[in-house]
Amino acid sequence: MTRRKKRIICWTITGLLFALSVLLVVLSGLTGQTWITDSDGIPVAADAVMTAIRNGDWNTLETLVLNVQNLSPQVDGENSAQMLVWDAYLDSLQWNCLDTFEVQGAKVTQQVTVTCLDISTVTGYMAEILPEISDNALNITSDQALYQVAEAALSRKLPLAQHEVALSFVRRDGWWKLVPNNALLALLSGFSAA
Repeated sequence: MTRRKKRIICWTITGLLFALSVLLVVLSGLTGQTWITDSDGIPVAADAVMTAIRNGDWNTLETLVLNVQNLSPQVDGENSAQMLVWDAYLDSLQWNCLDTFEVQGAKVTQQVTVTCLDISTVTGYMAEILPEISDNALNITSDQALYQVAEAALSRKLPLAQHEVALSFVRRDGWWKLVPNNALLALLSGFSAA
């Protein structure tokens, strides 16, 4: 008889614990609270976004961003000064995800420290060098002269800048997708449109 009572008590306690856990899940769902069960997935998603940008892999980036198509930056031709500076910016990208992230409803925000080429300083260098090149370049086009100016500016010690960006993600179809915001715009503009 005591054996039977012990089983009944054990099953009753198990049933109550199960019912309590179901109730907690339902209540948290009704209040809109998000529970992060894969906390390692957020920095991994941020790293994937940053890697796609650094590699200039716009197709991969488009799969990582929510509801956005054609993220490839509009940069002049391959042998242009703009492309030379842009490639230097992409090559210089380094980042570090902070250890914590913030949950805001269904959105999770990861703070990322980005170190990269300071494009505004490079363009300042170009403005200093331009008069020297244009005085000595009578037989070249303005595009060629600008390319030489960009090469000369990038041959100097490259200035780096550090920026804090907040990348926000939502869970869609089993993946963390980046929500387009000003941080993405800043990254895709070399922090010149920030």
